Amino acid sequence: MPTVSPFAHDHMQGGYNLESISKSALAVTKVLLGEAPDELPSLKANEAATETVWLVAREQSKYWRSVDPKTCEPQEGVSF
Repeated sequence: MPTVSPFAHDHMQGGYNLESISKSALAVTKVLLGEAPDELPSLKANEAATETVWLVAREQSKYWRSVDPKTCEPQEGVSF
């Protein structure tokens, strides 16, 4: 697994997960070199997050014609 110089910690802002960054960089590099990307597992939206997106879309639709809250309405048991 690639490593980051110990000196990099002095220059990086907080909140970064170096293991995640290195995995992401490796995945992107593989795709850029012509490999097929790894298949993602089936995902299920968190109910609270889905409702929050819908509420934000509902509010923003008052100011942005391109935002349609109907497309963001929470639905039962929907997987992505």
